[in-house]
Amino acid sequence: MEQPGQSVEWLRQAGEIMHERHDASASFQDYVRVGRPFGPIEEHSVEWVERMSRARFLDLVRSRSYYLTAPPSEQRSVIAALETLLTTHPDVAGAEELAIPYVTRCFRARLG
Repeated sequence: MEQPGQSVEWLRQAGEIMHERHDASASFQDYVRVGRPFGPIEEHSVEWVERMSRARFLDLVRSRSYYLTAPPSEQRSVIAALETLLTTHPDVAGAEELAIPYVTRCFRARLG
């Protein structure tokens, strides 16, 4: 499964700036082992888009644990690089609103 936003080039670049490490292609079974008395794991994915201002996007970045635990100089560097990206990337330069794609992955296992 493609990671959310990986088909959106500017957002992929933003992820690199933010040092994102999450592997959205990993399966639930890679993280959790579910055995008896539960049956097989079922998955349902929902793709959606949240529209937000540039300021809201930067606030979202500032709420991430990576950002919060980074030294102040690195925090400033990340925000400056993202502001440059938002100003210069042809897909978002001049846009008042950003479209951020998400994939919500839902899992369940029924009692056997």
